[in-house]
Amino acid sequence: MLTGMASEVLTSTGNLLRKATQQWRARWSTSVANGMTSPQFVVLSLLTPGEPLDQHDISERAVLDKASCSYLVDRLVKLGFVHATEDPADRRRKLVEITPTGRRAFQDAKPGHVEAHRATLVNLTEPEQDQLNRLLRKMLDTR
Repeated sequence: MLTGMASEVLTSTGNLLRKATQQWRARWSTSVANGMTSPQFVVLSLLTPGEPLDQHDISERAVLDKASCSYLVDRLVKLGFVHATEDPADRRRKLVEITPTGRRAFQDAKPGHVEAHRATLVNLTEPEQDQLNRLLRKMLDTR
């Protein structure tokens, strides 16, 4: 049995979040067959209503930093899942819109997304899942 500092580190919130993230990624990669990443799925979910969004809006809504959002959008463009165009009203803004290919890829990934969530949260009751989400949102200070 570990004691002292090793025990504290292994049971720390940071280490538990790291382990939970590893578990989520493993379950995502086995559940979503088309190779889409979870962050790509999040960005496409924001774009599925059909209205173009600028990268700033995407990064805020998806809780991504500017560099990560830029990388994700570039990758989605290369995959043919989105178009990114200059905003005619403000050339500094890049407008991002989902393509039919992106919409199909998003739809194809949805069942895997549901399965990854189910598998990750299987040991929690529905009220516990709600509580976990509330606490994580509070920790991240997002709604």
